Amino acid sequence: MAVRIRLRRAGRRHLPYYHIGVFDVRQRREAEEVERLGTYDPTNKDEAKQVVVDTDRAAYWLGVGAQPSQTVAALLRRAGAKVPEPKPASARRERPRKERGARSVKERTKKRTANSKARKERKKAEA
Repeated sequence: MAVRIRLRRAGRRHLPYYHIGVFDVRQRREAEEVERLGTYDPTNKDEAKQVVVDTDRAAYWLGVGAQPSQTVAALLRRAGAKVPEPKPASARRERPRKERGARSVKERTKKRTANSKARKERKKAEA
């Protein structure tokens, strides 16, 4: 089973509160977690109390192969857990962009008028 360490929102409107948990990759954001690792309270003024994480369990899940989301990776680093660095952007596979016909407006109108003239000439020749 592929798992991911991510946030699950709790709390009421305009007062966010998050549970840091281990989730099955195929589940939605509000699904039940496999295991709860801690909490994140962004509204708390005391930065030491904002992130509460069981770093031992987080290290276990990271060792087993769970992938943290970017936000959770930053929170785990703040809490003192060792999180592997993400791959640099240059190491990721980049797809080449599809080239579109980058002709100017003049060229397009010129081609359109040439096509319409050719069409008219064909009609005259048929008649």
